[in-house]
Amino acid sequence: SSSSSSSSSHTTTTLDAQCIASVVEAWARQQSSCTYEHKHSDHCAQMAESHLETLEIIYANASSKSIHLDYQAANINTTTTTTTTTTTTTVDGDAVNHVKINPKQETQREFSRRMLAYATSDVLEAYARANLFQSSMKVDILLKRIKELAQDHIQESYNNIHCFDTSQDHHHQDHPQPQPQPSQYPPYPTAQSYTSAILAHSRDGRRKGKSAYTAAQRADNLLREMIIRCNGNLEHDLWNPNNHWKDFQITTTTTTTNTTTITHDSFEKKKKRKNRNGISSNKSNSNSSSSSTIYSGHCPDVVAFNAVMTAWGNCRNRVGAADKAESILNFMEDLYFHTKESPSSSLSSSMKVIPDVVSYNAVISAWCSKTMEEAAIVRAESIKKRMEDLANGIGRSSGNAFLPVAPDAFTYNSCIHGWIRAGLGRKSAENADRLLREMMASPTLCKHINSKNFGAVLRSWTKCHGSPQDVEFGLQKAISLLGEMEHLALSPGKGGNVKPDIVAYTTLIHAFATSGLPNCDHLAMDQFEQMLFKKFCKPNVRTFSSVILALANARREGNDIRARDMIASMKEM
Repeated sequence: SSSSSSSSSHTTTTLDAQCIASVVEAWARQQSSCTYEHKHSDHCAQMAESHLETLEIIYANASSKSIHLDYQAANINTTTTTTTTTTTTTVDGDAVNHVKINPKQETQREFSRRMLAYATSDVLEAYARANLFQSSMKVDILLKRIKELAQDHIQESYNNIHCFDTSQDHHHQDHPQPQPQPSQYPPYPTAQSYTSAILAHSRDGRRKGKSAYTAAQRADNLLREMIIRCNGNLEHDLWNPNNHWKDFQITTTTTTTNTTTITHDSFEKKKKRKNRNGISSNKSNSNSSSSSTIYSGHCPDVVAFNAVMTAWGNCRNRVGAADKAESILNFMEDLYFHTKESPSSSLSSSMKVIPDVVSYNAVISAWCSKTMEEAAIVRAESIKKRMEDLANGIGRSSGNAFLPVAPDAFTYNSCIHGWIRAGLGRKSAENADRLLREMMASPTLCKHINSKNFGAVLRSWTKCHGSPQDVEFGLQKAISLLGEMEHLALSPGKGGNVKPDIVAYTTLIHAFATSGLPNCDHLAMDQFEQMLFKKFCKPNVRTFSSVILALANARREGNDIRARDMIASMKEM
């Protein structure tokens, strides 16, 4: 009777853990559209987090006795999907893969730990979606808790395997205990939890008062940790966050089957030191293949890589940030083409990371965000050229180099603004104009050209400061470009959504006013009258102010009367 009541209490506790985890999941899913007092907030994430304390209590009081849960009563359907111990669990209609877990043989503690880990992962993802100031701090705390649960799983699995009494065995007392092998690692934290944490830090780098470099470094470290977990042949306690991406090497070892691994210089040196001390690492190597199978579903995807590169791009003028973003892109390229050339490798079945246009644009944006550096924008254009080569199937010395990453409108806009930001006068304007002409010549990109593209290039021509010849040449080019905008506006279908706006007219008029030319007042008045005649837009206060400034700078007789008339016209409008 006592044993039956104990079994009933165990089942009730596990059902409670399952129900609470479902409540946490329900609250977490509402975070994307969660508002509190008509403002976007993390209210739903906080509600989900409030239930974690109950799960922690259940986990702390859980026993190590085996349970036989009634899955129909718990609304859980378990189906074995492979000959291994991989199972698929359906909870409220959502399929979740669990590796090396047989729920029918789970103890109460294992089940409650699994429910707590999944619930904590749901709360982590909810805070990441909240995208608020404290989101990244919350995410780090929750991710640390999931790792602690994973360490509990490792230690208990190790104790279950090596459960012998050393108090009466003097031979075992003289030898150190072996450490848990990577094959015993639990299937959490999942790739989704890591990716959510990376995205939270990547977004945090754009906020005022936050250190973009610290956020990028944290996101970078999380991505490295994912790669090491996915690869499996490297224990994650050897992780060194100070290593550089260029130190990761993709190598192929030829045995009965091709095996591809990612190695790191510091890891290999540490393993050699262990071997010199007499501690063999064969046991760790023997589990590398099984560990890669375990983590094949927990590897980083292109979203995680792109988020880290974007985070480095947010560092702006921080020395080395753009280099780190490009080194990650090079790693993705090498990994993709290596696994493509060796499809039988073990890595090709786990880390299927294909660089996309967003990947290259993130690096280009990182280089273009560096101001007053011609070398940075030249580097960005070299990456744009690499995109064109890969889209045409060239650019790599071996194998098929095709990758569908043709430059898009964002690529060209980033490079255009990069040249303008460089502030090189006529050289910046010429290169920005060249990129605009390339967009117009492309049948695909010409549809995406708008007034902002023309306006940016027009502004670059008005900043050709230097000799009077350069200033006059730049103004002539700006006038010509504005006339081209007017022509495209009257010929729909040829230039996308190009139409002269008040920003373009005002920019040109203000350039006339500050050019220092003796006839700057005539040029500004003529342009102002053409704008009124063609009726593409109406002048604003800045437009009138620019015309008045031109009249004042020319110091011509009668300009004071014209300036009063402009003020009167401005009041009427």
